[in-house]
Amino acid sequence: MSIAILEKIEHKTYNVINGFKKRLAYHEKMGAVVILVVALFVVAILIPPALQQIYGANTSGWNSAVITVFQVLLPVLAIIGVALYFFKEVKP
Repeated sequence: MSIAILEKIEHKTYNVINGFKKRLAYHEKMGAVVILVVALFVVAILIPPALQQIYGANTSGWNSAVITVFQVLLPVLAIIGVALYFFKEVKP
């Protein structure tokens, strides 16, 4: 075979591989988006009952500072923790 034919074959092979890499990267990003959306739905379903249980807990006999930490700081830290967990997984 001549060098020109080999160069054409190499160029076509390069284009096919490059196109495949681009499609694969696109599908990986779409997979990450789907996982993020499903995870946010699950979090949206589970967080309200969890907060209801935290606020409905029997805190009689507790110090007022402990009640404040338990009912205010704990839910806020939980929401921040969940958000950080999911946002570190998804990269631009």
